[in-house]
Amino acid sequence: MIAFSPEEDEQLLVDSARAFAQTRLRPRLRAFEEARGVADDVRRAFHELGLVGMDLPAELGFAGVSLTTRALAEEELAAADLGACVALDATGLAGEAIRAGGTPEQRKRWLSPFLDDPLRRAAMKLDDAVLGGARAQLLVTADGSVYEGGFTGVEDRDVLGIAELPPAKVNISGAASGKLASDGVRSALFRYAGVNAARAVGCARAAFEHARRYAEERTAFGKPIGHFQAIAFLLADMAMEIDGARLLTWRACRALDRGAADAERSLAQAAAQARDMLAFVTSNAVQILGGAGYVQDHPVEKWMRDARVLAAYGLTADAARAFAASGEFEIGEVVS
Repeated sequence: MIAFSPEEDEQLLVDSARAFAQTRLRPRLRAFEEARGVADDVRRAFHELGLVGMDLPAELGFAGVSLTTRALAEEELAAADLGACVALDATGLAGEAIRAGGTPEQRKRWLSPFLDDPLRRAAMKLDDAVLGGARAQLLVTADGSVYEGGFTGVEDRDVLGIAELPPAKVNISGAASGKLASDGVRSALFRYAGVNAARAVGCARAAFEHARRYAEERTAFGKPIGHFQAIAFLLADMAMEIDGARLLTWRACRALDRGAADAERSLAQAAAQARDMLAFVTSNAVQILGGAGYVQDHPVEKWMRDARVLAAYGLTADAARAFAASGEFEIGEVVS
């Protein structure tokens, strides 16, 4: 049985994330995509709520919630706008690597500044393209080198999805400011797989709810299209896939919080299932809307595009499935 209850302060954080997402993100979904970024006033509001680096260590001044609680909050943020949710994660995968591989002094040096500057960003370079690299002030590379400047990036403006934080080609011209005391990349990738699985659940939930409402409002032959068996059964399948992925994600995050020996395998399973589920749900949401699903009057086409990008970020769905089956892990083969 899966059972957990967030502490009162953790539940307040989740509630704050839900309210913030519905009032500050969803109404500006198209505006953020067109601007290729989340507005600074929204980033400052996100920071004031204590949502930046929410599961980073409390001793540094962050909220210090469990990964399970963060998953609940990330689902709410992604249910409003997956692209904005990713863009607002200022510490990202780099922050997880610093947490896992840095000494207490390194964590304080490189993570604490995010508490004071709501516009600060970190990026991680694992291959040629770096998500958000052109906008970051801090860069972590696959070998654990940390750069506080001394790098430049050029964004790819022609992106399929998650345009709010486009990938960039990054050139390093200066010397590293330091190097992590130990390898934190593996730990970061698996922990962040849980974060992205929760985001996939949130985005899929939004697409499903939109498609279900449309199916109740759109009529054909005198009744809502959602009452026809083909649509009704498809919606049922979508709902079951979402619930299954959510439970798998919660189980995996809880395993990591408890220090379970099989936590990495559980996180890989959750990552693979959630991303496959997201592709299934968002593409079928577009199909349920028919021709209307491909125009910007409805957000489902954006969610479908964002889903394709999320599937290739960090620990990919295929790589996660391979690890879940074999337990073998090679960074060069499992990230994109």
